[in-house]
Amino acid sequence: MLSAIVFLLLSAYLTRALFNEARRRRAIQHIQGPLPSSWLLGNLVELQIPQIYGDFESACRKAYGLVYRFKGGFGRDRLAISDPKALQYIYNSAAFVNTPAYGTLIVWLLSEGGVSGKMGREHRELRSALNVGFSPAAIRNYGVIFERVAQKLVDRLAACMDENKHGVVDIVPLLTKAALASISEAALGVPLEEVPPEVVETNRQIVEESATRRPAQLIVDEILNLELLPGWLLRAMPKLAIGEVFKRIRDQVRYTERLGWQAVDSYMERGLDDSNALETLYGALLSDNKQGLGNLTVENLVQQTSTLFIAGQETSAIALSWLFTELARKPALQDALRTEALELRAKQVPFEQYPLLNAAIKASYMALTKYLLFK
Repeated sequence: MLSAIVFLLLSAYLTRALFNEARRRRAIQHIQGPLPSSWLLGNLVELQIPQIYGDFESACRKAYGLVYRFKGGFGRDRLAISDPKALQYIYNSAAFVNTPAYGTLIVWLLSEGGVSGKMGREHRELRSALNVGFSPAAIRNYGVIFERVAQKLVDRLAACMDENKHGVVDIVPLLTKAALASISEAALGVPLEEVPPEVVETNRQIVEESATRRPAQLIVDEILNLELLPGWLLRAMPKLAIGEVFKRIRDQVRYTERLGWQAVDSYMERGLDDSNALETLYGALLSDNKQGLGNLTVENLVQQTSTLFIAGQETSAIALSWLFTELARKPALQDALRTEALELRAKQVPFEQYPLLNAAIKASYMALTKYLLFK
């Protein structure tokens, strides 16, 4: 009797999944796109493990436009969308959800309470509460910290150039360390030298591993995207599964949240009336919370620590690496940026009013759209 019930439930689940897949395929089958290189992985190898980053997408956009169809794993159809307005509409839609593989990874690495792991109304409310700490006025308060970290980076780069007779320096590790220092100090008020070494090392390992992709990982992602496993089981896997990778994921969340609680306790002990407290993200948000101005609980805030350390460090370091690479290729643009900086700094113009500098920074975060500044 029990086996018959299980069989019926599985049959109903598979029938529903097949029906949904057929409906998805019919809805986009008229859209053109490239032929898959295999049934198992479709076009995913060209997209996610390319020989030259961006070549496949650029060729597809030229051939098919801003929206084209490509193949995912197991012959499943997917859409690639490069139109900014369309993406904005999709992301703001209540129907938008992350793929099971991506959503699961976000929850594993950034904790279930992380803003990236929330969807819909929960995400909007949490992001709105956090935005207080990312307003222009708040960011100006962090300026002293950013300038101090930037000066240390400049000094280190100069020392590396003096030590290297060939004049070649790998800037990525230096930018990664500077990004981590900015986050730990501007967000938590903790200098990088005081961040426990296990936090720094685990964070480094996670960031490095996330930057590499192998075909086996693509297959695992595609299996997860078939939605054969229930969400509660996927979320519980890091707590239950054994292996070095899952241990590292558990350590990442545990270490960063412990550091977050230590930072909160430090603010509570010395008081939030100190003007220095407002110069950090956690201090500003805790101050608002104390005054009844914010809707963010202390627990909500601490749960963002892993998100800040991983997402903030990786995106900042990669974006700046891309920017410096492009600037190295375009000496004229370097000269224009220097001229702007010298002229406006002499007039004590704030950084956010440097037009070319801000265009360059924006371009670094829009690299995949081939922002016109670098064309």
